[in-house]
Amino acid sequence: MYDNTPYYITDNKTKALYLELLIKKIFRILPLFEDSPESIYVYLGGLIIDIDSANHLFNGILIEPIIKLNSININKLSHKQIRKIILETTNIVDKIRRDLIDSE
Repeated sequence: MYDNTPYYITDNKTKALYLELLIKKIFRILPLFEDSPESIYVYLGGLIIDIDSANHLFNGILIEPIIKLNSININKLSHKQIRKIILETTNIVDKIRRDLIDSE
């Protein structure tokens, strides 16, 4: 039988470590795009699924990064536009990470 009990990661240190890794994964989009623009969509799709799963465990605090990255996934954007979104997204994730560390 399916257990639909919500589970959350409550340890902020664990969340902060994941967010550090996530920032690296998001930055990886830029060199992938520079090497082969079409190749980022497979990577990006997997990354969005990963963040969406983490969002459930993080009690919904990762909505904004999901939306930002999905905007790359569903639109044909220039390198400059993608770079801007990547920088905005990593800044958002880093702010979430710092807030988690500060709240300990």
